[in-house]
Amino acid sequence: MTSISKSKYLSGLQCHKRLWYEVNAKAEVPPPDAQTQAIFDAGDAVGALAKKLYPGGIEIEWVEGKNRNLALGLKQSQELIKKRVPLFEAGFAYGGALAIADLLLPVLKDQWDVIEVKSSAEVKEHNYDDAALQLYVYRNAGLKIRDVYLMHVNNQYIKHGEIDPKKFFTKVNINAEVAEAIKHVPQKLKEMHATLKLKSAPKIKIGPHCSHPYACPMTTTCWAFLPEHNVFDLYCDRGGKKASMLMDAGITSLADIPTDFKLTDNQKVQFRAATQGRPQVNKTGIREFLKSIRYPACFLDFETIFPAIPVIDGTRPFQQIPFQYSLHVLAKAGAKPEHHEFLYDGSDDPRPELMKKLFECLDGRGSVLAFNKPFESARLKEAAELLPQYAKWVEDVLKRMLDLIVPFRNFDYYHPDQGGSCSIKNVLPALTPMRYDNLEIAEGGAASREYLRTHYLGEASDKKAVRKNLLAYCKQDTEAMVALLKALEKLAV
Repeated sequence: MTSISKSKYLSGLQCHKRLWYEVNAKAEVPPPDAQTQAIFDAGDAVGALAKKLYPGGIEIEWVEGKNRNLALGLKQSQELIKKRVPLFEAGFAYGGALAIADLLLPVLKDQWDVIEVKSSAEVKEHNYDDAALQLYVYRNAGLKIRDVYLMHVNNQYIKHGEIDPKKFFTKVNINAEVAEAIKHVPQKLKEMHATLKLKSAPKIKIGPHCSHPYACPMTTTCWAFLPEHNVFDLYCDRGGKKASMLMDAGITSLADIPTDFKLTDNQKVQFRAATQGRPQVNKTGIREFLKSIRYPACFLDFETIFPAIPVIDGTRPFQQIPFQYSLHVLAKAGAKPEHHEFLYDGSDDPRPELMKKLFECLDGRGSVLAFNKPFESARLKEAAELLPQYAKWVEDVLKRMLDLIVPFRNFDYYHPDQGGSCSIKNVLPALTPMRYDNLEIAEGGAASREYLRTHYLGEASDKKAVRKNLLAYCKQDTEAMVALLKALEKLAV
């Protein structure tokens, strides 16, 4: 019988089809993408930091050579449990389930506390199911468990020198929540094992569960039957409720939605775009937005790092730290844009130098445009708190800021190929010849990861190439805004 680990248990709770593939057809499950792998890596780093709280602890070995050896880990766990010392990744099996807790700590005379470590800044609902499986297995394997804790990142911790694990983590007792969740474990395991015995994957409808609580790697396979412009593209369909209702009625294409089905105004624009097969343009709305722009118009974009474990003194876990900007300036409508850029080359705080350079090149007149401006606005406000000499200047800049996303979020322009998204990555190729898929770094998460890796984590062998790619990516973000503005101007005629 396959032993269901906590990760497989969570997969099964999300979708039995996902569980079946992960156990019975591993080769057909796509590997984690770069963003997902980065989340795993952050979790490993946070887990390693938690172990420093218990310097006398022993880590169980689950790998022999290059291969995972389940029998070895289980044997070591049985042997080391007798030593009554903190154990890292101690594993026990029971009833077709496998529990490998992050931390197992001896307490009182013969009891243990279980601690699950998470790289998030809060306890999440599915964490109780995770811990419930651990408790179920440990208790049935003969261990006396006193308390179950979840240890997560304290996002109010401020780094000063070496990371202090005692202050970095927040430990929460989750006994009550786990006591409720554990009631369902035996039945859930029974159902999962029945699924794993099937000769082929179970037929399960797609829906909101495909992305909650985690994005499922099988989405590409399971969603392949949907037409290009489908009901799951509906804008702001909270939890995919409308899409699920339509699919239950046998409707998958946006163009096939009944005319009496209740849609929001923006969703009606999507419907018209799908049925007519062409973009929808509201010239009045576009003109109103264009009237709000004052020249010289500046187009601003920041790139940031936001590591779970801070790398800069004075910063907190997950704090957004800008390390780069691109700025395009249009002196007047139709003028050739002037470009300014900055990319910090150091391993301390980039914000003092970044703000100095931005102050020098950002015009004191005209509009400052960003795409989804709350992000840039927040970074400026935070920098002004750190560097009060720029506070009045930042206050003035914020008053002049406009959001280029507005005409797209209002659906004053909508192209069927946007797929219900008003992200710049979706809008740009729908409205201009420009694209991002020809860049080595093509999205903000990758920019953050590559900069962090080459400037703070000591992996700098390709630093020169990474810096070149970062400059190209950030420059394209503001070039894209200029191109979108010009396209809107043409549409408004």
